[in-house]
Amino acid sequence: GRVFFNSILYKKNVFFSDSLVCHKCNIELLPDINSVIEHCKVCYYVSRPDKSYSYVCFKCEYHTQHRHRIKSHVSIHLGVKEFTCVFCSYSTNEVGNLKKHKRKNHDFEGQLDGIFNKMY
Repeated sequence: GRVFFNSILYKKNVFFSDSLVCHKCNIELLPDINSVIEHCKVCYYVSRPDKSYSYVCFKCEYHTQHRHRIKSHVSIHLGVKEFTCVFCSYSTNEVGNLKKHKRKNHDFEGQLDGIFNKMY
């Protein structure tokens, strides 16, 4: 087998080889969230009895008719955290969690509400 000297390379290799296979059809997916979401929409091995099955997760039984919800859900499986705090190293896959984090950890008695309300 391969020997990995760099832990980041090892994590990426394990992530892509283990995590990006559709559990429904066993097709290896591209390491891109939009490609994974598209597959969740079109995988032929998934039963779609009603519109709540418009998107079915490649890894579990989660399903939804909304693209933004499958994106948020799939981000958890992929470890994607696209929302990062500007004040510390915290990151999350949902903007609502980032807003709660900012309010709890960085908002000194409401002083930042007006300034950073529109920022993630």
